[in-house]
Amino acid sequence: MVDKRELKTFDDKMIVGTVAVEHKVSQDDINTVICGWIESGYSCLIASSVKNGFKDSAEYETMFWSDWATDKILNGDSLIVKDTEENETHELTLEKLINGIKLNATERSHDDFFNDNHDAITYDCIMQYAIFGELIYG
Repeated sequence: MVDKRELKTFDDKMIVGTVAVEHKVSQDDINTVICGWIESGYSCLIASSVKNGFKDSAEYETMFWSDWATDKILNGDSLIVKDTEENETHELTLEKLINGIKLNATERSHDDFFNDNHDAITYDCIMQYAIFGELIYG
């Protein structure tokens, strides 16, 4: 017996729904983003900690810059980040950074951070989402 049925073709561009996937963000994830972002050398620089200043902080002398910044964020401090393109400062908090990770996962066409495929572009996008709420630079 010959099967005369034909396969139906479905449109892979026709979106019929969305699925939100929850990811847990660890302390190490926060450090990975901050360290990767600092090392990438993109448009913003950490100017200071809100509570403790920057170079005046004694613990800064014994820690890597990225670890110092991560420690401040994880302990409830916020960082003052200077946008070197616009010469403006912005406050970065843990809540904003987690939101940046969330926006990166939902707004970009691929979720590179949680798929262990992150690089300098990923960190820059996360930080732009955290600082500005959107991608401003490329």
